Amino acid sequence: MIRLTENYKVEYFNNDLTKNFDLHATEKVHTFHKSIPNYEPTPLIGLHGLANHLGIKKIWLKDESRRLDLNAFKVLGASYAVAKLFAEMFGVTDKELSYSIFTESSIKEKTKDLT
Repeated sequence: MIRLTENYKVEYFNNDLTKNFDLHATEKVHTFHKSIPNYEPTPLIGLHGLANHLGIKKIWLKDESRRLDLNAFKVLGASYAVAKLFAEMFGVTDKELSYSIFTESSIKEKTKDLT
């Protein structure tokens, strides 16, 4: 399990720029991502030989090569940003926010001319 930990040694961590990155916010984002079809957690690959060579305990590499068949981690941030924008536009609450809402015909009709 990876946990969010604030670095209190860095000044910018305790200002308005990071207020949206608390544990509650990250849980909302993760809940949304889990609602996307074919979502899977990013596998971590142990680079044991490199860690041993460098004389450190462990090195883990996030393998984003299969992220929703798009080969990039950025899709998760973008999908959530767009979902939050649409949620605000159409009065969808955080509790209701899931990928399936945006595949409903009523939302498709409302967004068809946005591109």
